[in-house]
Amino acid sequence: MSSSEIVIQVKQLAHRLENASSSERLDALFELGSMAKADPGMVGEYALKRTMDFLREQGSSEEYQEALDLIFRLIKNSRDKDACVVNANIIVSEETNVLLFLDLLEHEDITVGIMASQILTEIHHISGQQLENQIQMCPD
Repeated sequence: MSSSEIVIQVKQLAHRLENASSSERLDALFELGSMAKADPGMVGEYALKRTMDFLREQGSSEEYQEALDLIFRLIKNSRDKDACVVNANIIVSEETNVLLFLDLLEHEDITVGIMASQILTEIHHISGQQLENQIQMCPD
């Protein structure tokens, strides 16, 4: 599969996060997660923002877990550290993203809270000062 075909596929999957049923969104998140193993840069570039928007929509615990798993794969990949840094910086570039993860720490599903904690920990390893600055700007 050529890189342009992969881009088209990632864009289509990201689009399904907005305009599909719950089961189709879960399938799209799962497929994006599989693709993120091989190319976290491309998936991050075309799907990270939509995944963050998807998390804000108040989905089911299963949807949250799949979206958080995808985000974790995008920021922790042993094969492409540069892409992980770019993806982590995309997340911390917006205060609302950091606030979302802080809110998810208190989610009713403990697994969602743990996954949010793991993501924040990994982002701290990559962009510690930037994350700390964003946290300090969040409202109480």
